[in-house]
Amino acid sequence: MNELRSILAVVVCTTLLMLCSARSFGQQTFENFEGQTVTIEQFLDGKHWLVVVIWSFRCPICQKELPAYADLARRQKSGSFTIIGLSIDGHEGFGGAWALLEELDDDFKSLIGEADEVADFVLSHSRQPLQGTPTIMIFNPGGILVAFQGGPVPVDSIEVFIAQRSN
Repeated sequence: MNELRSILAVVVCTTLLMLCSARSFGQQTFENFEGQTVTIEQFLDGKHWLVVVIWSFRCPICQKELPAYADLARRQKSGSFTIIGLSIDGHEGFGGAWALLEELDDDFKSLIGEADEVADFVLSHSRQPLQGTPTIMIFNPGGILVAFQGGPVPVDSIEVFIAQRSN
């Protein structure tokens, strides 16, 4: 069953790849949890894939899945991709989001933005509206969105997806 779920996730990601267009990163900014203004583009180095996990501390699925994504980020620290979070909780939900991140150690880097700003980011890259959290976006080393999936995606599916497309 778990293998079938992984295969299904890869198929869905591949299908969505065909729907996603190549978009360059704009200068849309978010904040890290130290209060510094950053862009998603700052996490692209031209060598590593980038996995963006859009989440909310209010989302029970996110609460359950974020530890697995944090573990993946830890394992990939010197690997082929970077994984970061992007919270939709905004200034109003900063405390709740920060508390959830505190449980995950420092390896899971995350940014925070207002829900409408994050939705604009998703729409500008996927040409699809943000349906909810969690949502996974995978960018190739050139910054092109190659997969977009609403709902939880097993970490092994993310690893397989990237490994199959890496040189």
